[in-house]
Amino acid sequence: MNYKIKKGNGILKNIREILREYDVYIDDTIVFYGHNISREIFHRYFKGFKGLEITGGNIQEKDSIKSFMDGFGFIIGVGGGKILDTVKLAAGELGKIFISIPSTLSNDGIFSPVSVLFDGKEVKSIITEPPDMIIIDFEIVMNSPLELLLSGIGDLVSNISALKDWELSEKNGKSLINRDAYNISLEGAKKILFTNKEPFSLEFIQDLATGLIDSGIAMRITRNSKPASGAEHLISHALDIILKEPKRHGIQCGFATIFTLNLHNDLKDLKEILNLYEKVNFPKKFIDMGLTPDDFLRAVSIAPETRKGRYTILDETEEKEWIKKITIYF
Repeated sequence: MNYKIKKGNGILKNIREILREYDVYIDDTIVFYGHNISREIFHRYFKGFKGLEITGGNIQEKDSIKSFMDGFGFIIGVGGGKILDTVKLAAGELGKIFISIPSTLSNDGIFSPVSVLFDGKEVKSIITEPPDMIIIDFEIVMNSPLELLLSGIGDLVSNISALKDWELSEKNGKSLINRDAYNISLEGAKKILFTNKEPFSLEFIQDLATGLIDSGIAMRITRNSKPASGAEHLISHALDIILKEPKRHGIQCGFATIFTLNLHNDLKDLKEILNLYEKVNFPKKFIDMGLTPDDFLRAVSIAPETRKGRYTILDETEEKEWIKKITIYF
């Protein structure tokens, strides 16, 4: 795999030099960015670049922005998960070189071959070409909203649950584990799970960034999301469908991981995760999530339909056990 990773504190002020180092030039580049933070980033650091502000997050806009990519060899996405996933898929479909510049660390899509987008009310996880390069400015992401960083923590920690489902899938002859991808995903999750850094310090954010990149690399190896997406992700997709105001994807995944690890009877990893959640003040109760137990149970029941063919612990358990685990731990 050929890819480039550039990380540092305050490095976007040297964006032209960084791009030139990799033979990327302004006249052959267009930047897509979102509202608020990423708009500020574009206007502060990308003076002279061709740019377009987008909303992101859906298939329809992905299709509409492809025409703006004509005549450009390099496509830059600046923003959070919705922006990066939209631009990544559009660039992938056109065979363009894509450079990911996250404005926050809300999920592992910053460096993965997966785009999660809405098609109407349906959530689709689509395999595409991963970013050719990622540039992370820690000064930028450290100043992003706490909710988004918590989302990144939840998304990364949920790899522990996803890997349990991958093991279960292999045991039942549904898939084969790629050990390189498995180990990289696990090590990525451990980087934040066992960090001894002060929460949300520069060193903590560096660990989070490295873990999320590792998670993306694991998915690049397999060309699917199995190293980082199991029942907890399916539950999050289901919550997106049933709730009027869903929480951030990674927060929902991290919350659902408490439940799915209970189904796996993996209390050792769960204890470590809850310790981390306590340190960073991650939502652990239904009231924190704007949920009722009935809402959550409904999401669990429809979760397998959001990704048919993905074998998880939900395929081996029934509603009676779900209710029991929900009652005990929530």
